[in-house]
Amino acid sequence: MPSRCDKVEYEKRVRIVQEWILDDYPYTDMVTQIVTKWQIEERQAKKYIREARKRWSENEQTAIEQKLRLKIESLKKLKRSLKDKYQGTPMGIMAILKVEQEICKLQNLYPAKQVELSGKNGAPLYEPQSPAQVLSFEQLYFLKYEKWPEGFTAPKD
Repeated sequence: MPSRCDKVEYEKRVRIVQEWILDDYPYTDMVTQIVTKWQIEERQAKKYIREARKRWSENEQTAIEQKLRLKIESLKKLKRSLKDKYQGTPMGIMAILKVEQEICKLQNLYPAKQVELSGKNGAPLYEPQSPAQVLSFEQLYFLKYEKWPEGFTAPKD
């Protein structure tokens, strides 16, 4: 069994595994490749994959949060940069409100909108049907034309 690898080698290996994840390698192929390439146990190979996925998701979340903060700051700057001639006018106030609304949306300050289609007394408009209640094509044809389609024999009740 090979000796432990140093920190630099470990980081290189995790980065290689991250590239494999981005290249959409199957999990079992990654495990096999890691075991044969670095002569380590399967358990350790799975740890490399877990660590690579964890780091990748953390990096993505950090990037999203950073972009969100940057966008909010740019909107605040836009709001501050309103020309003096529009300050206090209806057009200026509407522009500031639009920017404020966008900032609030990005900060998730508005509650999520819930849309529900309902009929009388709050009953649902559409109730899911069981497969026994769904009509076949032939049955629908009979209901519309009051005869069975050609080549189809009527079911016996």
